[in-house]
Amino acid sequence: MAYFRKPLNLQEVDARLRAYLGDTGQTVIDGCLLVIGEDLLAQLADRLVRFQTASCAAEETAFLQAVGEQRPKAILADAGAPATAGLLRAYQALGREANSFVLVSEEQALDQANDLLFTQGAAACIPLDAGREFVERTLHDAVERRELQKLDQQGRVEELTNKCMFAKAYRNGYYCLKQGACPYGPFQGGWIAIEGKEYQKCAKRPLLVPALDQTGFATWTGRVDPLKAIELRKQLMTLVRERKRELVIDAQGLEGAPFNLFEILSDVQAELAKVHPTGVVHVINLTPTLQEEFRKAMINKGVRFYGVRMVDERSTFERWGTRFD
Repeated sequence: MAYFRKPLNLQEVDARLRAYLGDTGQTVIDGCLLVIGEDLLAQLADRLVRFQTASCAAEETAFLQAVGEQRPKAILADAGAPATAGLLRAYQALGREANSFVLVSEEQALDQANDLLFTQGAAACIPLDAGREFVERTLHDAVERRELQKLDQQGRVEELTNKCMFAKAYRNGYYCLKQGACPYGPFQGGWIAIEGKEYQKCAKRPLLVPALDQTGFATWTGRVDPLKAIELRKQLMTLVRERKRELVIDAQGLEGAPFNLFEILSDVQAELAKVHPTGVVHVINLTPTLQEEFRKAMINKGVRFYGVRMVDERSTFERWGTRFD
């Protein structure tokens, strides 16, 4: 007697049944093999005895339903069947994980098989008269290749998402932790998209400015000694003389908050107010500790402090809206 937990794990059921029937042989692949069409399953039945098989009709709705229910590791289809090309496209549209689509071909269908293999991305092709060993090896290799591809892709995704903590928030996007276009791929609506798949929501909130050409940008990082402080003051005063309406200081990587930085901010804001009475100095990407230190030390309302932020134009934000809420 055997007991199974719900929901049923078909692999466990298959293994228990095989053991009950005295078949101790291992299955060729760790998962289901979906065969398209009862006729094809019947033709290959004696060569698929070491697979956990399921079948479905050669029609897209039934096929996609079977894929959703069975989650097959591989799919077997007749290369010469009229519906196969459409089913392959539908399968690939499910995502990059879906490409262990293996063909079975008679000699007269080799042209169709070649087209599906070399232009539409089928994984392999098995002659209809191939022996059991060849069938098993081909299916096993197709699934193993896909598993290796998935591991490689996961490694690449982890590498990219580790490099980019936060994705750009808007389609045009301007400033992230780095000022300029991000080198790690396209970003859409606050998500990092790698090879068409979305992985990670951007944790930044938008700092909106009226226009980027009226905004001056500067970077404070590392430790600020007296000589460096002089250079930072000059840089900001130059932006004021260029008649920038707002100044944005990216403090990502700033290691401390020496008092001379507070003096610089007060002096720069005072000069900015002479040119633009409503001008504002923003300090973004502060750590929580530094953010609190700056706020306690500065009472000037013309200087504002933020944690993790990106910068975008107000008009862009209003046109596309936000997906941060």
